[in-house]
Amino acid sequence: MNLILKYFILFVFLVFMQVFVFQKIYLSTYCVPFFYSMLILNLPVFFNRYYVLLISFLVGWFFDFFYHTGGIHAASLSLLGYLRYYWLKLIEPSERYEENQIPVVREMGRDWFIKYIAPLVLVHHLFLFMLETFQVRLFFDVLIRSIFSSIISVGLIYFFHLVFFPFKQR
Repeated sequence: MNLILKYFILFVFLVFMQVFVFQKIYLSTYCVPFFYSMLILNLPVFFNRYYVLLISFLVGWFFDFFYHTGGIHAASLSLLGYLRYYWLKLIEPSERYEENQIPVVREMGRDWFIKYIAPLVLVHHLFLFMLETFQVRLFFDVLIRSIFSSIISVGLIYFFHLVFFPFKQR
């Protein structure tokens, strides 16, 4: 399947799930799942980082439109897209990445995958909620909200990876 078509289908799925399912589910004020960052986290490892930034901004802007948030999703997802390149370099396995490597659980392993997505999702949520509240006095509330929301989001991303990215047939 064409790579662009594959990511477009993933984008449509994530929009549907985030806007029509997870936006309607109220777990608590401290637990808001934003797992749409999965689109940026699933891009191939050697994908042009400037395209990653552009896609991050556009996807975040798209979610700002649905959430009526005025740019905080675009800013936080752009930060995730920017940090992704450096984080991938930092946690690169000793056997190096393959040419068209896509960072999925079943190819990279559970431990590497959690080490890859958890910090990036936490930074995304922390920046998103800090921009949302924009008050220093609420820092600990933002921190708690970011941690709980990140745990739920990482769990959702991990689950969807297990379901939708099966082992390659050898």
